[in-house]
Amino acid sequence: MTSPKQTYDTSLLLTARLNAHGFEPYKFTTPLEVVTAFGAMQAQDYGQAVWAIASRIPGSTRDDIEAAITRFEIIRTWSMRGTIHFVPASDAKWMVDLLTPRITAKLKSRRKELNITSENLTHCAKILTQHLRGRKLLSRSHIFQLFEEKGEPTANQRGVHILLELAQQGLVFIGPNDGKRPTFGLLDEFVTSTVLSRDESLRTIAIRFFQSHAPATIKDFVYWSGLTVADAKKAIELAGTKLKQITISDDLYIAGASLQLPSTPIKNSIHLMAGFDEYFLPYRMRHIIIDSEHTNHVTPGGNGVFKPTVVINGVVSGVWSRQVKAHSVTLTVHMFPGVTITANELAHPISVYERFIAQPVVSDLKTM
Repeated sequence: MTSPKQTYDTSLLLTARLNAHGFEPYKFTTPLEVVTAFGAMQAQDYGQAVWAIASRIPGSTRDDIEAAITRFEIIRTWSMRGTIHFVPASDAKWMVDLLTPRITAKLKSRRKELNITSENLTHCAKILTQHLRGRKLLSRSHIFQLFEEKGEPTANQRGVHILLELAQQGLVFIGPNDGKRPTFGLLDEFVTSTVLSRDESLRTIAIRFFQSHAPATIKDFVYWSGLTVADAKKAIELAGTKLKQITISDDLYIAGASLQLPSTPIKNSIHLMAGFDEYFLPYRMRHIIIDSEHTNHVTPGGNGVFKPTVVINGVVSGVWSRQVKAHSVTLTVHMFPGVTITANELAHPISVYERFIAQPVVSDLKTM
C-alpha cells in the first residue's frame, strides 16, 4: 500500500462511502456486478438481501435480481461468519475454502449439543449426493424427510446445522426459492468454480472489501471476513498497490488505490437501505454512521437483527418497515428525534422501492 500524503476530516468519510457502495452516484448495472464488487452480501433475510442488491441498480426490480439467482450467477451459501451470504457463483468454492474453516472449528460444541458426529455428516453428504445428482434442487423439508428416512434426525435445528456444515464444506448451496421456500443443490453441478491459491484468495477478498466499503479499517475487515488479524494483515499486504492508506481524524483507513475523497460533503441524498445492508453492518466505529443513542433502533436488543434504515447524506437517520396488503404495501418510516424530513423529500426513494416491488406503496412518515 502507498502511505497517506494528506489528512482528511470525517465530514467527507460518509460521502466517500456512499460512492464506494454504489449509491452516489449509481455505478452498477447488474446483480452480478454488485455482488462481485462487494465479495459477499449478507442474505440471512432473503427479501432484504434482494433489496440490498436492487437498491444499487437504478430502475431494477425484484424479478431482475431473482432472474440472476435463477441463472445461478449469484448464489447463497454460508460463506463466512456462519451466516448466509450472496456470493458470485464462480467464487463460491474458494470463498468457502478460505473463510469457513475458523467457523467450522468453533462448531465442535454445537455438534456435541446436537449429537452430530463426523460419521453423521459423511452419511448425510452421501444422502444428498445421491438424491441431488443430476442438477436437482430440493426444498429443505424434502431433504429433511430424506434424512429422517435414513435415520438422521432433523428436529431442534439438527437438520439445519447439518446443511450449514455441508455448505461450508462446499458440497451444497442454497438455490432459487420455490415459492417462499429455499432449495438446495450440489455446488459443483451448477457452478464452474474459479480456482485460487490461498494467497490469491486473501488478496482478492481484501481488494474487494476495501474497494467496496472504502474507507474502512482493518477491524472492519476482520469482523466482516472472519479472518484472523494476522491473515487480514497478510491479505492487505498481498493486495499491494491496489490499496492505499488514508488518515481521517487521526484514524487510519484503507481504500482502493483509485479512491479520491470528495472536496465537499454530499447534500440532498436520501436512501432507503436494506436491513443487514453492507453500508451499516461491517463497520466497527458505527458512531460515525449513526448517533450512538439511536443504534438500538437499528439493532433492537442486540439480538443480531438489523432493521432497514433511512440514510440521509450518509448518516443513518431513521428506520422503516413495510406491511403487505392485498393491493398495496404500506411503508412506515420512523425518523429519529431531531431529524427533519418531509414527505416530498421521501417521495423519490419511496418511488424507487415501489418500482422494485412492482406494487403501489402508501407511505406513513412518523417521528420516534
